[in-house]
Amino acid sequence: MLSLIWKEFYINRSSLAVPAALFMGISAVGLITRSARTLAYVVPMLITYSGLIMPFFALGSAMLEEKNRTLPFLRTLPIRSDVVVASKFIAPLLAALAWGCASALIFRIAGPYIAEISPGTVGIVAALCVSMLVTAVELVIFFKYGAAAARMSILVLWGGGFLAGTALSSSSISADEALRAVLEAKPGQIAAAVAVVLALYFAAMLMAQAIFRRKEM
Repeated sequence: MLSLIWKEFYINRSSLAVPAALFMGISAVGLITRSARTLAYVVPMLITYSGLIMPFFALGSAMLEEKNRTLPFLRTLPIRSDVVVASKFIAPLLAALAWGCASALIFRIAGPYIAEISPGTVGIVAALCVSMLVTAVELVIFFKYGAAAARMSILVLWGGGFLAGTALSSSSISADEALRAVLEAKPGQIAAAVAVVLALYFAAMLMAQAIFRRKEM
C-alpha cells in the first residue's frame, strides 16, 4: 500500500510542488514585508486550490496510468485489486490533508493582516469537503468508464455547482447568506459534516473496489 501511495505522489509531484512553492513564497514575502495587500492575494488562491487539489491529483494519476496502461500491469503483480483502488483514494486524501494543514498554518500566522478577509480554517475545511465529494465521483467513474469520462465528470459537477449557485442567488436565500452560514458553523456541525463526507468518500471507495474486481473476472 505504501509503495502505491508513494507512486501516486511521485506521479503528481509537479502539481503539488509548484503551487506549494508559489503560495508559500508569496506568503513569505507578505509576512516579511508585513504587506496586507500581498497576503490578500494568498487567501482566495489557497481556498481555491484547496477545492482543486484532490480532483486534479486523482485525475492526473488516472490520465497518466491509462496512457501507460499501468492498471493492467498492476493486475499481473501479486497485489490485491482492493489495495490498488484504495491507494487511488487515500493518496489524494493525504495530499489534501497536508495542503489544508499548511493553509491553516499560513492563515494562523498571517491572522493580524488578513483578519477582515480570511474565512479561517472553516473555509479550508468546506473547500476540502467539496473537493472530496467531487473526487469520490470522479474516481468511481474512472474505474467504471476510464479517465476521459472521469475528466468529463469534473466539468459536469463544477458546471452543476455553478448553476446551483446562480439559482441560489436568484432565490430568497442569497449566496452570501449561505456562505456566511457555512463560515459561522459551530465546531459540532463542522465535525458532523466532515464525518458524513468521509463516510461518503469511503463508500465510493468500496464501490470502486467492487467495480475493479468485476473487471478482473
